[in-house]
Amino acid sequence: MLAPGATATWVHAGVVLEDSPDLVAVCHLPGSGVLVPSGPRRGPRERLLLTGDVDGPPTTTTWWGDAVVKVHRWGEPWSVWRWLGPGGWSRDRYVNLEQPWVRTPAGFHTDDWTLDLVVVPSAGGWSVRTKDADELAWLHEVGALTADDVAEIEAAGERARTAAHAGAWPFGADWDRWLPDPAWPPPQLPPA
Repeated sequence: MLAPGATATWVHAGVVLEDSPDLVAVCHLPGSGVLVPSGPRRGPRERLLLTGDVDGPPTTTTWWGDAVVKVHRWGEPWSVWRWLGPGGWSRDRYVNLEQPWVRTPAGFHTDDWTLDLVVVPSAGGWSVRTKDADELAWLHEVGALTADDVAEIEAAGERARTAAHAGAWPFGADWDRWLPDPAWPPPQLPPA
């Protein structure tokens, strides 16, 4: 898929809520440590950073906003995210298309595929819309992705869309099984 180092790496500290042979669920709590690569952003909305654009050491910051739980079924080219705020779970599910997760000594590794889906419950089913197709097209235009890469990513998006429309796991799952303990402190990154 993506050439090694085609895009810059972010690191997020999280709490593992479930780690089974079938799936892993990780929560990023508000205030959790995040390592952000530095350099000028390019592409649509100037949000993308290619490795060649990295111009210094990464910046340590913290996770902003509500807690987010990411559920990944081993081997799938996506994870499903849901935010947890003071009022409970968000209605929407966010499908992050990405390389299937790989276990590492530090946790889990994946490569983001840029294209995402937003899945919202609607009368009689689920509404699905694509997000960031313009960024995927831009990555192809600048040579960070081949036509085969784009086709693979779009095919993964269609499989995720089909799963969402069917209400397949984890779209209709009982997300309360992944509720983080409110007493947990936000995890931090280990010292460099």
